[in-house]
Amino acid sequence: MPAGDRSLRFCVRLPGLLVSLGLILTLPAGCASDALRPFAKKEKKPEPGPQVAAPVERMKAMDELVKKAPKMSPAEHEKESLALAKAIQREEDPLIRLQIVRTLAVFPTKVAGDVLTAAAKDTDSDVRIACCHSWGTRKGPDAVKVLGGLLNSDTDLDVRIAAARALGETRDTSAIESLGQALEDKDPAMQHRAIVSLEKITGKHLGTDAEAWRAFVRGDNPPEESLASRVKRWF
Repeated sequence: MPAGDRSLRFCVRLPGLLVSLGLILTLPAGCASDALRPFAKKEKKPEPGPQVAAPVERMKAMDELVKKAPKMSPAEHEKESLALAKAIQREEDPLIRLQIVRTLAVFPTKVAGDVLTAAAKDTDSDVRIACCHSWGTRKGPDAVKVLGGLLNSDTDLDVRIAAARALGETRDTSAIESLGQALEDKDPAMQHRAIVSLEKITGKHLGTDAEAWRAFVRGDNPPEESLASRVKRWF
């Protein structure tokens, strides 16, 4: 096309373009942006990330895991223990950590034991209390060692009382020494819990007299409480 024809064609179209541009510029801000929107680059919507189950759902799932554990094979025990161990390492919610600790109590694996040993140093006291209950369920020498450490060194009285209770659940005579040290505590609740646990472990009935139990721990043979006295105390 000759240059003159192109210039003439552009001059004919120019008024129309100017009118269209003028209409857009005179529109309100929102309308103008709408008018220009077809020319704008469309932003991609972010793709959804991995779905994380709600805390309540996760806790229910672990409750179901506890029910299924007795029927699981050793390989399945290992698999679930590893999964829970990985989960607790990155878990910030103490309620979920507590539930993980409770769940691991039913898995007789080394990994579960290692996690429960570490949980004894958790910053949340409720998690440490759950740790005590779990060790009381597992029993064994490791339970006595961890629970004895909590009983004699934890700064939270409720944790220490939970440790004393769990030591009684182990029925292990090697826990007598730690419980004997707990008898020296000035708190009556601590003394009482130590006495109850000593009674469970030894089968002795020395009543509620802390001094009688101290004598027993030292190796003496104090007289046992009569059956009549025990029955009276129960009622």
